[in-house]
Amino acid sequence: MVDAVNFGSVSGVVVMGRMRVGLVGALCLIGAVAMSAQASEDGAAGSVSLRVEVSGFEEGGEVGCGVYGGPAGFPTEAAAALQTQWQPARGERVVCEFAGLTPGVYAVTASHDTNGNRRVDTNFLGMPTEAWGVSGGVRPRFRAPRFEEARLTTPVEQLEVNAASVLQLVHGCGRRFRAQGDGALVLFSSIVAFQGVPGSTTYAATKAFVQSLAEGLAGELAGTGVSVLSVAPGPVATGFGARAGLGMDGAADPQALVAPTLRALGHSGTCRPDARSKLLGYALATLPRPLRVRLMQRIMAGMIEAGARAKGAA
Repeated sequence: MVDAVNFGSVSGVVVMGRMRVGLVGALCLIGAVAMSAQASEDGAAGSVSLRVEVSGFEEGGEVGCGVYGGPAGFPTEAAAALQTQWQPARGERVVCEFAGLTPGVYAVTASHDTNGNRRVDTNFLGMPTEAWGVSGGVRPRFRAPRFEEARLTTPVEQLEVNAASVLQLVHGCGRRFRAQGDGALVLFSSIVAFQGVPGSTTYAATKAFVQSLAEGLAGELAGTGVSVLSVAPGPVATGFGARAGLGMDGAADPQALVAPTLRALGHSGTCRPDARSKLLGYALATLPRPLRVRLMQRIMAGMIEAGARAKGAA
């Protein structure tokens, strides 16, 4: 069974044998209001809380949750978990709340213990005989899930990588280039930057920021000798799709984007460097924005479904 998993605007799935697990919560990794409130409650500055909701189990026994901070012992060694909790398997939902975690990367396990030994029992082949699951929608057929496959992500992480780090680099390099009267800034936007994209909301929003930043900087730095180019490709085979759980058949080779990007530098404010970005980008540009959002939602849903099929076959 599959339940949707939502961390703010980041979506994924958690797949279990006979249980559905919904991880509903937020990892507040920077100094937001929620972080400050948690710090005062826990008495530990900069602490992180995580709420795990488990549903779909049969009554009886206990539901256990474990939080891991790295690959060591994940997901089979309970002693390697940073924190564990066991709750009676009653009602429609069991909630495990973990507090006092330090900001970082985590993965979660969940299991339904029916015989009171607080572990996932296995058969003579080593296959689990009790319901279990991990975050990230990972359920390989012939091996245990890996930590990197099950790691939790938050919208804050995407914001820091896709927007905050870009802004810092542009601010530093832009000032230097302007002072010397020469230089070029190449910012990587995306085909998803020109409308909202349900199913990839946070990612699309961060790329919209990059696109707007590039367009604004191009005007501010005009006449200074500094060129500013936004590159808005379609899917690119960088490994992002596999990590995000997306099917990206026909993704462009990163090396193939180099030449068109360099050719566009100094001549175009926005470069669409591959065939898919040109075809889809220019076609979408002719449509009303609400219709573009709906079309991109359908495209993203197809990519998510393809990614789920690929995970199931792994």
